[in-house]
Amino acid sequence: MTNLYRGGAKRFRLLQDGITTLADIPDDFKQSDNQKFQRQAARSGEAHIDKPAITAFLNRIKMPVSYLDIETFGTAIPLFDGLRPYQQVPFQFSLHIQWSKEAELEHHSFLADGQADPRPEFT
Repeated sequence: MTNLYRGGAKRFRLLQDGITTLADIPDDFKQSDNQKFQRQAARSGEAHIDKPAITAFLNRIKMPVSYLDIETFGTAIPLFDGLRPYQQVPFQFSLHIQWSKEAELEHHSFLADGQADPRPEFT
């Protein structure tokens, strides 16, 4: 029951009532819409996919579109001046840009090398 979406105190009430799986949550138990979707997916074994909402979201996207992936590291002992423990330091990115629906993806990337602070070159 610990995986109930934003379950908070509801999780403990369910556990106190002996309910240990999402599928066993009673229909009359107060739930958010997302929790209802989660329970229904647990019961049916099928993912909840809101196709109209996905379509509406995709239709709002305007070109150009950029897809960015960033990799970071964080260490307990800061490696560079001005960092805090476990502060994330970006060292790699991959960027794809699509200028129009018909256009090929344009690719840009960066990978830090060496032991110097990668943030200035990354930026």
